[in-house]
Amino acid sequence: MVASPKYEQLMRFAQAAEEGLSQLEKHDPLHRQTIEGLADMIERVTHFRQHQGFQGLTGEAINKWLEASLSRYDAEFTGYVSGFSHYVEARRMLKHAAEDARLLPPALLDSKTAAMRDLAQVVIPYTKNMGFFGLPFNSLATTGEAYVNAVEAQANAAREKKSTEILARITKASFSLASSLRECTEAMKKLPDSKKAQQ
Repeated sequence: MVASPKYEQLMRFAQAAEEGLSQLEKHDPLHRQTIEGLADMIERVTHFRQHQGFQGLTGEAINKWLEASLSRYDAEFTGYVSGFSHYVEARRMLKHAAEDARLLPPALLDSKTAAMRDLAQVVIPYTKNMGFFGLPFNSLATTGEAYVNAVEAQANAAREKKSTEILARITKASFSLASSLRECTEAMKKLPDSKKAQQ
């Protein structure tokens, strides 16, 4: 039995990704409600600012507070939408990586090849070698076990290579996404709190 550490690692990732994605889908309505709620809040405050009716110092104070509030709400809305876009991209990345993982063959041998393992001799067609006295020969003989082991090792090497490529792609995309999301998070931290916004 050949070792397939990268394939096994990838399949553990695929299973965890699929389970996680299934759970995340349950929260989709909440994200829509949040975005709609933030947009509605901005619209209501904007409407109130346009029709608040106060003048003089009171009107100026109310307008100042409303401008600060709108500025903050706009930034929060932009920040949430940006964060949500990162979240959607992360889910897309997980989904495609899991799909790519599932395309890899779980079995390294087909049933006919596996059945050849116990054969005493297997003849392999081969035409590139020259035999004794320069005479060509067009086949090689080996044991069934040696042949099947070689086919299995070759298939495993190809699957391990593909698994490594998929894992590397996931890692690279994850680091890029995390870096971008970190920038978004830092920008949100710089938003003034409500009390400071009114001063």
